[in-house]
Amino acid sequence: MSKLKPIPRRERGQVLVWVAILLPLFLALTGLVFDGGIMWQQYMRARWAASAGCVAAASEIDPQVFQDTGRMVLKLPEAPQTAFNYAAWNDPDLYLTSVYVREENATQQIVAEGYTQIEPVFLRMFGVTGFRATVRAVERPAWGVVSAGE
Repeated sequence: MSKLKPIPRRERGQVLVWVAILLPLFLALTGLVFDGGIMWQQYMRARWAASAGCVAAASEIDPQVFQDTGRMVLKLPEAPQTAFNYAAWNDPDLYLTSVYVREENATQQIVAEGYTQIEPVFLRMFGVTGFRATVRAVERPAWGVVSAGE
């Protein structure tokens, strides 16, 4: 078995240089991936909360109009208030700026728009205090109803 050759004097310390260059790069990349995951999670939570609010509001159908005409018409002002309540219950960090009912193709739709403030962890070291992510959800009143008269 042969012995390992000694490292020449001029080649010593190469690993230290590589570590000094690459370690900050790897730490920065890890921090950005970590912050990206946190931001995505907070955005998706706000988006799901806005969608849940719209689904709940779309269930606020006026039963008398539906029984008389077979049309699904949202109860106002209960439907928008229901969207606000459900969204706040599902994500307290979601700020709904508007919830309204719009008519499209003779069908009502409930729309919720808002934002959430996303706070990074790693980027805070570089002075980035936060981002504002906007969310929007749209739903129509038809849950569980396939045809008129059901």
